Amino acid sequence: MGKKQSKQESPQPLEESVAMNPERSEKGQLEVEEGRTSNQTKVSRSQGISREELIRTGNTTTWKVIRNILFIAMILSWVAMAAAAVYIIVTVPRCPDLAWWERNSVYQVYCRSYQDSGNDGIGDLKGIESRLEHLEEIGAKTLLLSNILQSNDEDLLFAVTDYMKIDSQLGSLDDLKDVLEIASTKDVNVVLDFIPNHSSEDHPWFKNSRAGNGTKYTDYYIWADGQSNLTAPNNWLNVFGDPAWTYEPMRNQWYYHTYTSKQPDLNLRNEDVQDQIKDALAFWLHVGVHGFLIKDASYLVEAEDLADEPVNPDYDGSTDEYNRLHHTKTMNQPESYDMIAIFKKLVNDISTPGRTRTMMAEAKGPLKAVVGYYGESKGSAADVLYNYQFLEHLEGDLSGTNINTLIDEWEFATQNASGIAIGTTSWVLSDMYNERVASRYGQKYVQALNALIFTLNGVPFTYYGQEIGMESSDVESNGIGVYDPAQPQGNNTVPVNRIGQITPMQWTAEANAGFSNTSNTWLPINPNFETINVEVQKDDATSVLSTYAQMAKLRDSSPSMLAGKPRDILTTDAIYAFRRQYPDWPGYFIAINLSDEDVTEDYNALDSSLPAGGTLIFSSRGDGEGTVKFNNLVIRPAETIIVQF
Repeated sequence: MGKKQSKQESPQPLEESVAMNPERSEKGQLEVEEGRTSNQTKVSRSQGISREELIRTGNTTTWKVIRNILFIAMILSWVAMAAAAVYIIVTVPRCPDLAWWERNSVYQVYCRSYQDSGNDGIGDLKGIESRLEHLEEIGAKTLLLSNILQSNDEDLLFAVTDYMKIDSQLGSLDDLKDVLEIASTKDVNVVLDFIPNHSSEDHPWFKNSRAGNGTKYTDYYIWADGQSNLTAPNNWLNVFGDPAWTYEPMRNQWYYHTYTSKQPDLNLRNEDVQDQIKDALAFWLHVGVHGFLIKDASYLVEAEDLADEPVNPDYDGSTDEYNRLHHTKTMNQPESYDMIAIFKKLVNDISTPGRTRTMMAEAKGPLKAVVGYYGESKGSAADVLYNYQFLEHLEGDLSGTNINTLIDEWEFATQNASGIAIGTTSWVLSDMYNERVASRYGQKYVQALNALIFTLNGVPFTYYGQEIGMESSDVESNGIGVYDPAQPQGNNTVPVNRIGQITPMQWTAEANAGFSNTSNTWLPINPNFETINVEVQKDDATSVLSTYAQMAKLRDSSPSMLAGKPRDILTTDAIYAFRRQYPDWPGYFIAINLSDEDVTEDYNALDSSLPAGGTLIFSSRGDGEGTVKFNNLVIRPAETIIVQF
């Protein structure tokens, strides 16, 4: 028999239950609603105060006060920050707004003589790359590479055979790119010197032109008929004082050359030639160089009429034969200024924001003619002019009076009617064409003069080796550029005074001065390399190298040195003293003693606006420091000092 199971009732649907028992419905609904409210309250309390409670609390007086205080504090903090920003902008001294070529000092390197990396005795671009750290150590920020284009440089004529190639003895295009890349990591800009005035006689353009075959190259150079094959077209002289014309039998004409017959002048009146030169400039800018020093700007274009130049009635034969004529037809013609402006426009067009390029120029002649290469306004032509005036006219008269005269003449010539400089000057003490500073003035003046050019208003140029006091060499030339006194200088392979300035850089006291691993260097090394070299001077605070680096870095970090307006205080044959100060920055008193004795002066009596004293922050002797009084200031022989006030 089965176990009897109780029957379980199925739950009734809510609607049916409510319909059957309305009273239950109302009671149940109330219970449900109360249950929901109870549950919600439990949930809210488990999570925090309710929204209603939060609103009630936030509207109390206490919290309103707290909110207002926080809001006011936030506003006041913003006002304080804005006020601080305004205060900083208004009161903190502003730095001068200078382009990199105005700020940087320039270090000129003759590539063949700087560092040999290939053990062939010839310096090269890889060698320069390996020595870029030296530039960083001495504070040089612009590297000027001289004569690296393909040329017949073995005879030192610097005559280009290809404007778009690196000289194969010096390296390759990739080597130059490596130099540019490494230099950029050291904040060094690279500038090339560039010679558009003439090419080599071995350039394909001249080979075609001298053939006279009616091609486009026929007028790429300056050709003229003479009275015969023995009589030149006119009386023009080259810079060596020899006839400036050479007869070419293939054309039965004469060609003009500012320098030797191996360096024919290009015809820059020819637009095809202009385009070729501009293409070359653009090529190197796109490779990555930061600009150019255009050499021989004064000689770019000659007078079209080819008339004789007037004889100089004051010429007495005591100077170069070149001075026998007034060079009114071959120097500083109006079209030469136009060419510099044309080249500068190309440089400007290729410049981009954050990567501006520069164009410097090298010109000779009367000062008024030279400064014309700055152009009509700043930036329209040369940014910087190579100051031959200072380089050449300081020699023979190393005095405070002469230094002041040369500075004043240049600054006056470069100002417009409003007294504003239209370009940047440079201060040059030596180069490959002029005897080195140590040889010209003596070792005792090297440090004082190096320091001086870093304190003047403009860009200091340093020729490699100047930073250690290298001297011009009298060594034999190994047969390179041998001078034959029986021949006119214009027909020789090299001017007689050039070899002594381009001997290899002296790095160490070891064999070959650290320049090369071979003793068969392209030019002999100066025998004094064991005592005059970078390595021996590095750790000597009083050395030429150490004081050079100190001065370069002081200039680079000081707005007053970079852009302070100079004001003369004292000028005598023994002393040149002046001050520089940029608004709201510390000022500097600078003085050089060019005599052989101590000189004591009361500079307060000479300049009443000077303070009673200041801090001696630099001596070219490397031992200056401490506080000094301007009313009894002693400057030692061959010393440049800088006092900050």
